[in-house]
Amino acid sequence: MPTPLTDPQELRRRLGELEQTSRTDRQYSLFAEALAECRFRVAVNESTSPDEAIALLRKAARLDGANPKIAYHLARLFIRLGYLDAAASWLSLAAQLRPTSHRIWCHISLLQRRLNNRYR
Repeated sequence: MPTPLTDPQELRRRLGELEQTSRTDRQYSLFAEALAECRFRVAVNESTSPDEAIALLRKAARLDGANPKIAYHLARLFIRLGYLDAAASWLSLAAQLRPTSHRIWCHISLLQRRLNNRYR
């Protein structure tokens, strides 16, 4: 099994290659999954700006909407940026996709605390 890429430049290079690949060259579902995963890895890299990360994660979600980690990381990013309503929507989706994840429920709890403070 190949090791995951961690170098940000190499991730961006591979993402560019995937985005240039014709969908007719590959089975679409595998292509979409690979492209979504590559976008996800670039988005969560610490060198990626929050705006770029949001754009990449939203594109990844359109390709692989059944992947709870994409929704979860979008929600975490929105919490960090203070967009609590957007975070709630993405955490709700993540919880529907993976209802047994303790990480998702932990962040739902943290978000609920921040929402309660906002409405006090």
